[in-house]
Amino acid sequence: MARPQGGGRRFRDEVGMRPVRWLTAQRLELAKQLLETTGLPVDVVTRRSGAGPGTRCGLT
Repeated sequence: MARPQGGGRRFRDEVGMRPVRWLTAQRLELAKQLLETTGLPVDVVTRRSGAGPGTRCGLT
């Protein structure tokens, strides 16, 4: 039986970072793109990007 941590370790070996860090980076990149290319308010951008409330992701 595979250990639950094994997937995370494999992911880190392949991508170069832990899954949660990769996901956070992807969410923040999407938020950045939305802020730069749309007129959406920060709270809408953070919800659409999955980054959570603006105060949690450091965008406000």
